[in-house]
Amino acid sequence: MRNNTPTIIAAILLCLLMILPAALRAQPPEQTGTAAAGATAAVQGTLDSILTVLLDADLKKQNPAKRMQTVQALFRQRFDESTFCTRALGRYWKERSQQERDEFVRLFSDLLVSTYLERIDGYLSANASFTKNDITYRGERQAKNYTLVTTDVKINQTTSIPVLYRMEQINGDWKVTDIAIEGISLLQNYRAQFNEIIANAGYEELIKRLNDKKV
Repeated sequence: MRNNTPTIIAAILLCLLMILPAALRAQPPEQTGTAAAGATAAVQGTLDSILTVLLDADLKKQNPAKRMQTVQALFRQRFDESTFCTRALGRYWKERSQQERDEFVRLFSDLLVSTYLERIDGYLSANASFTKNDITYRGERQAKNYTLVTTDVKINQTTSIPVLYRMEQINGDWKVTDIAIEGISLLQNYRAQFNEIIANAGYEELIKRLNDKKV
């Protein structure tokens, strides 16, 4: 994803990852039951916790390493890295050995966490007025196997952008398995990149780029 686009960087703030166009067009009825309410609570709770840590000026000054470790742990608790990585690799996942799968999940999840949390921190540093109140939770829609949690993030006085979270129940807890920023799926974006790299240069090249953090 382009890291020089303010809109995308602002949206990444809410990434703390499978939105299909057909699912968005269908717009199933909003869910009012306990399960759906739990999905929003899970997203909001995690975002609130992450922002609390990142906006703590004293912690940033006194112990920056602990600050980022705490945020990474919060991110990993809510984001299902294994599911996201499996789907991002798509049809190539079945071709990989267990050792290769483990390596891919480790490299890709580490890249996601480090890259995007660093961008979030940079965005907050440049936009000191941003608070939790700039995130609006619009509601949910229930699909067969997942719930879409809809939010808006205010990026200036006149502009907000939509961010949708795909939430799934995994091992009894709500997990983020994809994020759509202005209708663009993070998962599908990475899958397209990976497919192109593997098709043109091979799987080993993808692993090299992940190691070099150049994806």
